Amino acid sequence: MHAVGTACAGCIVKIFAADAEQGRTYEGAPTADAAGNFSFTKSGGFSRPNVTATATDAAGNTSAFSGEAPPVAPTITQV
Repeated sequence: MHAVGTACAGCIVKIFAADAEQGRTYEGAPTADAAGNFSFTKSGGFSRPNVTATATDAAGNTSAFSGEAPPVAPTITQV
């Protein structure tokens, strides 16, 4: 499964899977690009039905948890 979104440019985005609780299971940590876009793919899917995230900037400031959302299915662009 795939999680995509936006955060502050260069921020580390910690991805968590959850049922109805924030941050229940840590899944990984992509870094947002210069435009703030991030993408994270977990082979085999996430461990829980919803995904939530935090973003941490270079100064070490960490955001509140995002709202929960179901993961995005990947888009096949070429076979």
